[in-house]
Amino acid sequence: MVQQLSIDKEILEQAVSVSGIKNYSVIVNESIRLFISLSSQKKIEELRGKVTWDADLDKLRELRDGND
Repeated sequence: MVQQLSIDKEILEQAVSVSGIKNYSVIVNESIRLFISLSSQKKIEELRGKVTWDADLDKLRELRDGND
């Protein structure tokens, strides 16, 4: 899909400089992927202290390793 975007030239050039990637489309796509990843992590971090863990970690490890 082709989209026309207005991107700050200084930011784009800085991204080229720090990444070594010369293709603007690759930089934009990688930037969007990173934004999605960081946003997802932030949502997970917001759950800190709100989820109760009630499991036996040693037993889970035994089950994972096949040591019933």
